[in-house]
Amino acid sequence: MKINIRKSIIALASIFFSSTLFFSCSYDEVLPDENVVIIELPEGEVLSFAKDIQPIFTANCLGIGCHSGSVEPDLSAGESYDELKTGSYINTGSPKNSSIYKVITTGGSMISFANATERATILKWIEDGALNN
Repeated sequence: MKINIRKSIIALASIFFSSTLFFSCSYDEVLPDENVVIIELPEGEVLSFAKDIQPIFTANCLGIGCHSGSVEPDLSAGESYDELKTGSYINTGSPKNSSIYKVITTGGSMISFANATERATILKWIEDGALNN
């Protein structure tokens, strides 16, 4: 029995490309994220780091000693603001590119540690200039 290697390779390549085309013709439908929260404040009001942001860190980031000094950034009260500002975790020019925001949003490693409202609050705080107030 004589096998034509060239015809076999062409047949295998044809099967591969045909199956690739068949299985890759699907697409994912991108739907709006229903968990997006928009924080709106009265005119002239801004979020307070001490009252609005630090409590998020205290409740979600300090457990089992994670960001309480052993893992950067230190998000414990009295340390967190300086850590965030000097460690370049905040980008007020492009708030959504702030690393502190990116790690708690889709694809971030800490996404399960903040809910949609907390993520929106942190983003709004950064958009408003990330003040230490």
